[in-house]
Amino acid sequence: EDDLIVAPINNFIFGEIKARPNQRIVLKNWDMVPHTVTAGTSGQPYGDFDSGLMKTGGRFELAFPRPGRQTVFCTVHPSMTVTIIVE
Repeated sequence: EDDLIVAPINNFIFGEIKARPNQRIVLKNWDMVPHTVTAGTSGQPYGDFDSGLMKTGGRFELAFPRPGRQTVFCTVHPSMTVTIIVE
């Protein structure tokens, strides 16, 4: 489906994510350990969204209405970060 981006969480790395406004983004955990998809950084969580603990195969869907940048991290592994670019 053209309006869906599937971004894997694999080998402790988030996939690179670029999207259009309102485009659905699905982050799916392919690792053998749990992860979260949380807004912000470990030192400055935003509280806008948090997937909760996602086990292997878990998924979390997001969409952003306006262009901009959103930082995402894993609360279990704070060095895991990605920037979602909406343009």
